[in-house]
Amino acid sequence: MPFTRPGGPVLPGLVHGIFEDLGWRAAYDQVAAGLAAYQRDAMVAYADARLS
Repeated sequence: MPFTRPGGPVLPGLVHGIFEDLGWRAAYDQVAAGLAAYQRDAMVAYADARLS
């Protein structure tokens, strides 16, 4: 199956869905407090700026 990059409006929804996974969030916040939220915000900002 070929890789398809999600477009502008799809990526923020995907990112928010991943962020809601408590295991994912805990793993990133274990590295540094607030890292999960920082990564979520960065990915949404990237999608807004580059994929819209």
